[in-house]
Amino acid sequence: MATDNPIVRGAKVWLRRFEKEDVPAYKRGVNDAYVAHWAGYVHPQNDVMVEGFFDRRASGDEYFFVISPLGETEFLGTIWLWNLGGRLGGAELSMFLVAEENRGSGIGTDAIHALLD
Repeated sequence: MATDNPIVRGAKVWLRRFEKEDVPAYKRGVNDAYVAHWAGYVHPQNDVMVEGFFDRRASGDEYFFVISPLGETEFLGTIWLWNLGGRLGGAELSMFLVAEENRGSGIGTDAIHALLD
């Protein structure tokens, strides 16, 4: 994992750089029916699509993070601040958590607070 990026820390989670090693977990997440529905994916995401997404995130001017528990690197989901200065002069925030047991646990709220702080 890169050490040249600042750590964004919440009370329960920290936000870390999206690494190549996270691509399989990301693919499982976006191909989960619940996540795909709410994230707007209408078709399953194959390896080429997901790796292309990773390559664009690695070179973009967005803030795209993996959500991990404090002190760990486990992939819980992602949070993304993007479309900065878009048509409304603001930004968009997107987030998903993969495991159902993490939804409603405060992890997402903590990740949002950490990102916005």
